[in-house]
Amino acid sequence: MEQELKSLLESIIKNQETLKSEVNARFDNIDVELSAIRTQLNRIETEANEDIIATLEIINNKLELTATKEDIGFLAGKLGQHELEIDRLKRVK
Repeated sequence: MEQELKSLLESIIKNQETLKSEVNARFDNIDVELSAIRTQLNRIETEANEDIIATLEIINNKLELTATKEDIGFLAGKLGQHELEIDRLKRVK
């Protein structure tokens, strides 16, 4: 009986060590995969920032080519004058 218990205990210990090794191997694999995911996310984040900056620069350059701030101010003033005249005409009726 004592021999059977000893054999059973050794078997349990061996199984625990095997399971511990498997769990550690899986955690190591997960760590590697998480590290790869972090690297990809960092690369995507960097590229996205560069893309956004490039897009904003293109928009800024196109705006500068099509209309200056003075042009926009002038047109806003003209629009305001027309709105004022239209409002006055409506009130006269």
